[in-house]
Amino acid sequence: MAAGRELWARRYAPEQLFVPALEPTADLTAMLLDAQARRAKPATMARVVIPEEKGSDVNLGTHLLYDALKGHCDKAIVITNDSDLCEPIRLAVSEGVPIGIVNPHRKAPTNHKLAAVASFEIPLRFKTISSCQMPNPVTASNGKQIHKPREW
Repeated sequence: MAAGRELWARRYAPEQLFVPALEPTADLTAMLLDAQARRAKPATMARVVIPEEKGSDVNLGTHLLYDALKGHCDKAIVITNDSDLCEPIRLAVSEGVPIGIVNPHRKAPTNHKLAAVASFEIPLRFKTISSCQMPNPVTASNGKQIHKPREW
């Protein structure tokens, strides 16, 4: 094992990788060896239980601010309990556009940071949501029946 480290250290000498040289080089060599060992192991597989779309809150915040600043809306409602949207909501409100929030989670209280920056909050009525949904099942043009999830 020690011979392998020496060979690796000569091939990838830290003083050649970084300018100016980082000190102490022994720590850097140990970090690089650890990184190499982790890359050599087979990939770890994971099962995703709850897939989430990433970037949607950034897109929503961007469009909310754009519409508020351009005067494209007099008021807006955001259905969220994600505190990542606090800053776009706060900025839109500071520009004179009232922004309301609706918490879509039945059992979770509204995020206190969101409640603090929003102009108002509207309670989510699940009876209203269910009355706005399409019938179950829906028949597609190819004749296939599409059922909504049980939790809806």
